[in-house]
Amino acid sequence: MSTLGAKIQQVFDEPACATNLAKPNKERKKGCNKLLAPGAATGGCAFDGAKIALQPITDVAHLVHGPINCESHSWDGRGSKSSGPLLYRTSFTAARKMEERYGIPFLEGSFYGIGDSSDAPRKISQLLVDRGAPAELLGRTEAVIVREEARAWQRIAPFKSHLDGKRVLLFTVGVKSWSVVAALQEAGLVIIGTSTKKSTPDDKERIKELVKDDAHMFDDRKPREMYKMLKEARADIMLSGGRSQFVALKAKMPRLDIN
Repeated sequence: MSTLGAKIQQVFDEPACATNLAKPNKERKKGCNKLLAPGAATGGCAFDGAKIALQPITDVAHLVHGPINCESHSWDGRGSKSSGPLLYRTSFTAARKMEERYGIPFLEGSFYGIGDSSDAPRKISQLLVDRGAPAELLGRTEAVIVREEARAWQRIAPFKSHLDGKRVLLFTVGVKSWSVVAALQEAGLVIIGTSTKKSTPDDKERIKELVKDDAHMFDDRKPREMYKMLKEARADIMLSGGRSQFVALKAKMPRLDIN
């Protein structure tokens, strides 16, 4: 096989993909030959969701897992307010090749909510110490977490009396199906349902840990089903992406764009 052909095959070899995991090695390297449904390629994806969370952080270079054309489109189409730094427009791609080639570890984290936002730098610090950073980094990280958590709890305290016990219906995708749940619960809100569209098995397990009931999880819903669910659930507010906004309007349901 030519050098170019070998490189192309290497790109298709993605064992971290849930679909490819079930294939034998030979079939896995052929890539995915299933045709996409019309419009599927232009919909929201896990990468787009990650950029929604990363984009406002403007004083870092983003190392992301995703196609470079998607990455360049994201920073060009999703601008961020900045007092000067444009470093966020310098991005790098490839959550698995970097580890394989250079030994750079990766982790799955979330910056939604106080608890998850504290846990992410804690894990990052541990990975750095494991790779030779000074052990004092762990103590310094904890000091920052304690300081910032206190500030965060103080700032949301005035709102909690208004939000406590309010019922939320969450229509979102991927990692947000559980990460947003944790943040809402910290504010005192009650989750009566969350979608699991594009969620991995690990995502679904995290939802179960948070809401303690499988009945709160549902797959993708057609507009008619969503409308019925909103009317019957009697939620106080719905959080979703832009696609379901008209369903909320028809149901006369207060709605917040989760993006």
